[in-house]
Amino acid sequence: MLCLPAAILPFGEFFVQGERVSFAEFWHSGGGILFLMVGAAGAMLFYGFVMARRWVRHIAVVLGWALVVATFVGWQGFTTDVAFSFVMLGCFPTWYLYFRRPVQVYFGVAHRNVVKGRL
Repeated sequence: MLCLPAAILPFGEFFVQGERVSFAEFWHSGGGILFLMVGAAGAMLFYGFVMARRWVRHIAVVLGWALVVATFVGWQGFTTDVAFSFVMLGCFPTWYLYFRRPVQVYFGVAHRNVVKGRL
C-alpha cells in the first residue's frame, strides 16, 4: 500500500534501469502506473482479508502463482530464487488459504464434519 503515495506524490528519488530520473520521466516510463496498480491491488487485498471476503483467497493465490510463472520465464536453471518463489509464493499460500481449517472457518467456507460439535 506504500506504492499508492509513491505513485502519486513526487517525493524521493526515482530510478529506471539504475538511472536516476525525474517524477515525470518515471511516470512516462511506466513506473508510476505500475506503482499505482500495485498499490491499488494491495489495498484491495487488505480490504478483502480484513473483511473476510471469499474472493480474496482466489485473487491472492492467482497473484502468487502469477509471480511464480514470472520467475520461471527468466529461468536460467534451478536456483534458490526459483525454489523460494515456488514454495513461498505458490505452494504456501495455496495450502494456507485453502487447506488450513482456521482459515476456512474465518472465510466461512468450512463444511461441518459428521461428528456433532466439531468443525
